[in-house]
Amino acid sequence: MRKKIAILMAGVLLTTAFAGGCGKAESPGTEVTQTVAEAATETVAEVEITTETEAANPYDVIPEEFAYSLTVSINPLVELYFDAQDTVIGVAYLNQDAIDAYQELELVGKNMEDGMDLLVTTAVDKGYLKEDGTVDIELAKIGTQEKEIDASILTNASKTVNQTISAKSEEAAPIQAAVEVNVTKEVEQETGVVTPSVCPTCNGTGKSCNTCGGTGNCDECKGDGYLGNGYTVSCPRCHGSNTETCIYCDSAGNSNKHEGTCDFPNCMGSHVYACTTCGGGSRAVTCASCGGSGHCKTCGGNASCSTCGGSGFVN
Repeated sequence: MRKKIAILMAGVLLTTAFAGGCGKAESPGTEVTQTVAEAATETVAEVEITTETEAANPYDVIPEEFAYSLTVSINPLVELYFDAQDTVIGVAYLNQDAIDAYQELELVGKNMEDGMDLLVTTAVDKGYLKEDGTVDIELAKIGTQEKEIDASILTNASKTVNQTISAKSEEAAPIQAAVEVNVTKEVEQETGVVTPSVCPTCNGTGKSCNTCGGTGNCDECKGDGYLGNGYTVSCPRCHGSNTETCIYCDSAGNSNKHEGTCDFPNCMGSHVYACTTCGGGSRAVTCASCGGSGHCKTCGGNASCSTCGGSGFVN
């Protein structure tokens, strides 16, 4: 905000009464008037003073026109601006954690699913979203672009987040995080959209199977069925290496049990030989647990809650 303050530079008058002095004497009582700064007498100088407001984040991209915005809070707090086609067209980093975590991400141009997935994946990888954490999604603003705004925006966003969390839970450092949704009062008053209710069937998890933890994958083969493209991918015996190492001889093929060359039938002194289960990758291995489908034997791969479709919320 810029303000202009008018300062009256009134000349300061010094009045001296001379009763006499050097040179021509003045009459008693005569006043001699003199200004301190003659150039400033009876002038008005305008001094421009700038009041600094909080500078815009240099990483922010805030569009003039948009359909709606979502704030996503994991601790990094970010606001995504979407057009009527649910494409990210702007982003505002609302705290320092958001700048640290997300400033290098290319969010603009992504659809909602990819944008939300990228945020959550990054938050997990950088340690912001941990076990028992919370992802809060809020329908924050309504813009000028014409679009029907309803609760499906929140349920779609939360479904994507749940799916991302489920995928990350399969990794070495699994997480289980809660997803919460909300609507700002302003948006609720303008559109009539209310916060979706937590699904009573899955209690907001979006999952319906405890056996596979909601992944839909077979617990034994982790989803590949040991089939791959007709050959082993993760053979339970050689784990994809296609070979086995004999435990009855040394690297030279000399037997550990007796003198001379190892006589174990599969080895016969070779020490390393083709995997006896997958034939060195020459034959497919079918997972006994899922029959090669890769699907969880309990839910058949359909791990999403049938009531909410995996979003965790119902309208």
